[in-house]
Amino acid sequence: MSRESDARIIGKVIARAWRDEGFKKRFVANPMEVLKEEGMRFPDPMPRNWKISVVLDTPQESHIVIPVKPRGLPADEEEVFGPIQCCGAPPQ
Repeated sequence: MSRESDARIIGKVIARAWRDEGFKKRFVANPMEVLKEEGMRFPDPMPRNWKISVVLDTPQESHIVIPVKPRGLPADEEEVFGPIQCCGAPPQ
């Protein structure tokens, strides 16, 4: 699967978690199982000690994830990521 299809799966899971509290609790408790059920593929075998964590934003707190630094990162990070916009803006 591609990063694009993985992003679609994650978006679908997040939208369902907003609608369904039981699903959200299950996703928080076991995100890899839920993502597999929704069609996301993971390496087989999985790297040792690798896990996925789900962090819940609140109206008072948002989170920014700093990913692992890519190998060979150019001097201008915008070449890699483009303009970055925060999606966890406070409610208006």
